[in-house]
Amino acid sequence: MVRYENPWRPNYEAAAVAGWVVIGVFSWGTADLWGLHEAPFRYLAGFAVLMTVTWMPGAMRQWRRRSRLRGRPLAFLLPPTLQRILRQDPKRLWLGWGFDWEGGHAQLVHDLVRTGPSQVAGSTPVVSKIGSPPNSEAISRRNDSVFPRCPPRWPSVGRWNSADGVGSRISR
Repeated sequence: MVRYENPWRPNYEAAAVAGWVVIGVFSWGTADLWGLHEAPFRYLAGFAVLMTVTWMPGAMRQWRRRSRLRGRPLAFLLPPTLQRILRQDPKRLWLGWGFDWEGGHAQLVHDLVRTGPSQVAGSTPVVSKIGSPPNSEAISRRNDSVFPRCPPRWPSVGRWNSADGVGSRISR
């Protein structure tokens, strides 16, 4: 059975690892300064190492999950490329590149909405990371004349879909 974990939550396991490392280092480093028997401090340091090793896989799993959720750069489509794609089969509606959503994807979106995007978003503006497509000034002038209120860059989403609503599954 696969156990579901909310990927948007804070990495509590990393905090536990950091806490056990601090306890272990402090216990080992100050064992001879207290004027007491050193053995209990050394045992506590050994137990802290054991707990660090126990918590580390969960911390790494949550860190990898969050790093994957940061996403990839957006893909931009130039108008001539879009025209070429649309000419391939005029009876089909092209929604872009994507995949069929399943229950797990819907659960992730539900958790994101429940958590709130402001809790997940970084401090760096996304716009600076996106960049612009090649020859963006020409595209911007062309779009401003046709679509005066639309942004000059449009990220593409979706998938090929036939007119009857049945499309081929795209797997990664």
